[in-house]
Amino acid sequence: MSLYSSHNPKLSLTGSFASSLNLAEYQQQEIDHEALRKEKKKEKKKQKQIALRQSPRIDERTPLRPLPRDDSSIADYDSSSSSGDSANAVGTINATLLITIAAVTLGSSLQFGYATGVMNNSEAFIMQYFHDQGKEYTLMGWGTTVSSYGIGGLLGSVIGPKVIGRYCGRRATLLWNNVFLFLSSVLIALAPEWWYQAIGRIFVGIVAGVATAVVPTYFSEISPIAVRGAVGTMHQLGITVGILVSQALSTPSLNLLGSVDMWKWLFFVPVVCGFLELLILPFCPESPSYLYATQGKEAARQSLERLLPRDSVDQYLENIKAEVFATRGS
Repeated sequence: MSLYSSHNPKLSLTGSFASSLNLAEYQQQEIDHEALRKEKKKEKKKQKQIALRQSPRIDERTPLRPLPRDDSSIADYDSSSSSGDSANAVGTINATLLITIAAVTLGSSLQFGYATGVMNNSEAFIMQYFHDQGKEYTLMGWGTTVSSYGIGGLLGSVIGPKVIGRYCGRRATLLWNNVFLFLSSVLIALAPEWWYQAIGRIFVGIVAGVATAVVPTYFSEISPIAVRGAVGTMHQLGITVGILVSQALSTPSLNLLGSVDMWKWLFFVPVVCGFLELLILPFCPESPSYLYATQGKEAARQSLERLLPRDSVDQYLENIKAEVFATRGS
């Protein structure tokens, strides 16, 4: 008992019962103080999380403003910032960017999806056509034709960025890709033997592989940060729409192009889309990142001025400069 009294002046009462009461009271006070400290720490952490959640998203166009200090002004501030972000996102999408996205999606992304789905419903009437011509087309031959698409895809994913992309930009790579598209359509639609179609499927696989490797990169390099995510999804949307269109056109019950007499036209639909890309894409801007790395700052600036608001060009040039030097350093 005296041990506690000697170390703590609060326990000054004498007698075993009184000392026990004082010890219990002191221990309870310590427990209460510890609980209070934990509660304050928890509340402080909660306030910090609220401030982080309610802080506005910032990009190079967002003016720096002090954060509000109370809950009511936080709600008003967040509402005004969100509306400002929406307005900026809409304002950054100009006609040049829209036309470029539409041309690439139609001429490259859609080809991937169309070639993936067009053979699903075509087996019966294509094989029937060859049999009517007195030519052999076995299930093994058909399987080889269909699976050749994957071989072309592997080749295209390497040819696109590593070979063609080394000597020309993203836009030019997509334009040259249409050479493989036209060859594939001719070989499949006008094939005198089944193995011509297999070669054509390799070529259209190259088209899909190039599109997979180049289109997302091109979209990310020409689009402003505020809409980059939305623009990036257009590649996947083009693939999905291509599958849908190919299924609709090749389904025999819909009486469109899914028949022995009309099947050849299925493979000229991509030619129309590729031709539109050849007409439109040369007038669209090249990737600013590619231009900066190969032709310098002024060439990249000219491209950016067609895609972005003028007050954002300098900041984007600095970002591109940092990316180029980081790439060269690695």
